[in-house]
Amino acid sequence: MNALYTLITGRYKEGVTDLDRLPTPALLHASYRIMKDYVEEAGYPQLTKEQKKAARDYYRRYARISLIYHRGFTGCSGEFHPEYMPEDIYYGRIEPYFTDRLASISLDNKCLYYRLFSNVRLPGLIAMRIGGSWVDSSFSPITLKQARELVESRNTCIVKKAVLSEGGFGVSFLSGEDRGDRFLSVARSARTDLVVQEEVHQHPAFAALHGESVNTLRLMTLMTREGARVFAGAVRMGTGKSRVDNFSGGGIFVRLYPDGRLHEKGVTHDGRTLTQHPDTGIVFKDTVIPFYDKAEELVLKACGIMGHTRLASWDVTIDDKGQAVLIEANLSLGVIDAMQMGGEPLFGKDTVSILEEVFFDKQGRRRRRKRTRPDIRAGITDRYQKSREMARYLDNKCYYYRLFPEIKQPEPLAFRIGGVWLDREYQVVPPRITARRLTLEEELVVRPALREESGKTAVSVTFAKEEDSRRRLEKLKEAVKGIRGDIVIHRPVRQDEAMAPVRIVTRLPGNGKEPVVSDIALKAGHKVDNNDTGSIYCETGEKVPSVDCCKEAVRRAHAVMGHHRLIAWEVAVDDTGEPVLMEADLTPDTDRGERPVSGRYHNKKTR
Repeated sequence: MNALYTLITGRYKEGVTDLDRLPTPALLHASYRIMKDYVEEAGYPQLTKEQKKAARDYYRRYARISLIYHRGFTGCSGEFHPEYMPEDIYYGRIEPYFTDRLASISLDNKCLYYRLFSNVRLPGLIAMRIGGSWVDSSFSPITLKQARELVESRNTCIVKKAVLSEGGFGVSFLSGEDRGDRFLSVARSARTDLVVQEEVHQHPAFAALHGESVNTLRLMTLMTREGARVFAGAVRMGTGKSRVDNFSGGGIFVRLYPDGRLHEKGVTHDGRTLTQHPDTGIVFKDTVIPFYDKAEELVLKACGIMGHTRLASWDVTIDDKGQAVLIEANLSLGVIDAMQMGGEPLFGKDTVSILEEVFFDKQGRRRRRKRTRPDIRAGITDRYQKSREMARYLDNKCYYYRLFPEIKQPEPLAFRIGGVWLDREYQVVPPRITARRLTLEEELVVRPALREESGKTAVSVTFAKEEDSRRRLEKLKEAVKGIRGDIVIHRPVRQDEAMAPVRIVTRLPGNGKEPVVSDIALKAGHKVDNNDTGSIYCETGEKVPSVDCCKEAVRRAHAVMGHHRLIAWEVAVDDTGEPVLMEADLTPDTDRGERPVSGRYHNKKTR
């Protein structure tokens, strides 16, 4: 219904409509309607004939454009540039080329930030609710009552919706004697995942911009196969008594120069152009953002793992210790109109090179339009569908190293996520350098990372000492060639031959209870049972010593995956006696027919 309403009217409800699920025509209609209303309300003049011709000529090679965007950007800033990026080109062609919107639905969840972006600084975690289950800062299951006690132990905390929180919606600031009761009210009324965070104390230079809100830098990154870079940046600052700096909440957007200086003009949501802050009097052109290099370093470290969303925007602030802190990731549908209203084109001098890559292949042939077809039937209340949808992207061996740090895994050498090659630290590395590094190994394993390619077996590659680099490269290419999706390349696991690999199924009961082991089997498929002594034996009477050391490891790893109440783990034991995770099935089929659903189980026979 939301998609049909937006398609017909061009309008949507912020904080309610999931924009990532809108089909592209509805999204483009909404974008056009917003800009048209904005231009007419502000009374901006029409473009001159020369300006119309310059804009159309600039984009003629690529696509027809709507001039309403050039008119809006020119009218607001007083400066005309044919390089302005129209939103119909950006949302209709550029972003679908670089970003998988279905992946952003699964990955853009603030509860997952503390695993996926564990290599950067985040606001202090107090508790979070994911898939109906509460966990504390150590990812141990807790009850709602215990979460309330954690909130009451802090003087101030912030409760955020983990999804659908664009525009500052779903953000609650809790303080005072009644903060525990207010927390319960928010937790019981919200229908989405929640994250409870400690308050971020911003740097004095940021507080000088506007002291009531946490002011952030909006940095846009683009990953290519050769590396990642920051293409555009802006400062967002609140106004009046607002506690948030969001553009739609009355905030001010000011573009940033690459050296951290502010552009001389800032813009507001209603189209006003400012040269200084209306409350603090800060003159924009005289302001330089401190520690801007640290903010750039943070987003370049964080973006590597997001190979399926190569074009993303990041909200970063600087705390009172001078450290960059990631506040939010916008993995798709980042705001670009505010970026350009100050008179600076989004991609500047790189606009042509980006358009050429999006519209034409290396042979100069026009690319087909990449259409996104989100499943608009699955709303946020369809819990089973959401579980399956998230598993499509989270059930990826490339993410295991961040999602399940509690359990040992094969030593990684390289990853390929969304066509981008990364090193073991998830930093973008050109393919030729990755190949050169891999050929220096004596032996490696090339494994498909996605569940949909689980039928393909891992390929073990051994390099003989007498082989030259060219022959090694050919063997590596042959191993990778048959895998279309994501890839993880790791060193082989030296398994203990006396300990059989096992498949352990864990269940997350909820209500603050620890995950429990509900099913165990040998890799060959034989059932195993506990006897009175607590040891594990298979049906033939053979003892399985590997199970005892594996159960605790997978139980600890399961606690954070609240949307997946039932997980099957394939675990081996290496020659040092430690359990090693080989695979995790987030949507397993069991003999009882249980299906993992947020909040409770459903049995196929009773549905």
